[in-house]
Amino acid sequence: MRRALVLAILVVAAGVAVVLLRPAIMGTPGTSPAATPVPDVATSTDVVAEARAIPIRTASLGAAVSGTVTKVVALGAKVAAGDTLIALDSGVADAQLVGAQAALNAATAQRDQADAAGTQADAAIAIAQAGVTQAEAGVAQAKAGVDQAKAGVAQAKAGVDQAKAGVAQAKAGVDQAKAGVAQAKAGVAQAKAGVDQAKATRDILPSGASNAQKRQAEAVVNGAQAQLDAATARVDAANAALDAADAALDAADAALDAANATVDVAQATLVQARAQAESANAAKVVAKHAADVAEAERVRASSAVDAAEEARALYTVTAPFAGTVASVLIHEGELLPPGIVVVRVADMSGWTFETTDLAEAGAARIAPGDTATITVEDVESVQIQGRVRQIGAFGEDRQGDVVFRVVIEPTTTVPSLILWNTVATATIHANPALRGQGATP
Repeated sequence: MRRALVLAILVVAAGVAVVLLRPAIMGTPGTSPAATPVPDVATSTDVVAEARAIPIRTASLGAAVSGTVTKVVALGAKVAAGDTLIALDSGVADAQLVGAQAALNAATAQRDQADAAGTQADAAIAIAQAGVTQAEAGVAQAKAGVDQAKAGVAQAKAGVDQAKAGVAQAKAGVDQAKAGVAQAKAGVAQAKAGVDQAKATRDILPSGASNAQKRQAEAVVNGAQAQLDAATARVDAANAALDAADAALDAADAALDAANATVDVAQATLVQARAQAESANAAKVVAKHAADVAEAERVRASSAVDAAEEARALYTVTAPFAGTVASVLIHEGELLPPGIVVVRVADMSGWTFETTDLAEAGAARIAPGDTATITVEDVESVQIQGRVRQIGAFGEDRQGDVVFRVVIEPTTTVPSLILWNTVATATIHANPALRGQGATP
């Protein structure tokens, strides 16, 4: 529209120029027109296009689900990233989230209980393994006792054999002594008979045996008796040694039996300890399986909570960044369909200006880096200096005309009266030295 108006003004101006210059060109009637040199006309390098003010960040938002609006942000409100812009009635989603959270709490408690059972099973395994180790040490100790008892039995048996040999030797001495005693007793009897005979003879015959003969015979008897007593004492001693050896053998046999019994007890204890260890390990396997099942259920419940939270979040439209609420198209109590833009947020801390009607001929004359002057419509005193940042390479069909989007970045302060989509005139001062750098998307 603006381009058509400019063209119309140019056409009118050209007609007026022709009328004013006609006498000079044609001359007075009846005279030949004078040749008048045509001055060079400087060609303007400016390209003029309509532009609109665009904040550096914008968001056009709506709800992903349908629902009744319970809260709407105020138009023009300053919001931070994450602030609620629109809230919908989320009673059903809230109830689902509460249920999912309760299921997660129950699953977490079940998992913790299963983990505690696993920890208890680990402790039982440690105790059982310690019992096995202790029982194995007891078996080893008992076996060492058996070996020691066996050595004692062998030693006792050797003592018995030695005692038996002493008894046999003593018995032989006894037999020899007994023969000597018998012989001595016979000599004593003979001596007594001789004594008696000598006494009788002495009594009858004063010339009987002498006292020396009697003492000699008595001495022989006493010697033989002493030998008999000594031999008998040796037999008694040998018998006592044999009895002692037999007693030591009996004690060694008893110690061996006790040691074997200790081994049997230790072996039984070891078997029991190993059975307890196997039972504890089996309990650990069961507890581990229960813990795995409980953890899987907790993960499933946690995923359900995440899904419920995500579903609940769909009932709230939040600001994606800090900015100003530029447009609100809904009211509390209204039913909001999904996918409809009802609120717009803009970050007005920075601006760009984008052309809306720049034709191909104008786009071909400019390049990124060209300076520009932005004049706000209806406020001619407001001018903003800028620089071409981007030139679109794609021409859009707009009302039969092909136009190209040019983004101009201000290089001076943008007044606060500028709003989103404020209409302005962009005068781009084309610099031929920058041409040929190509358009940017």
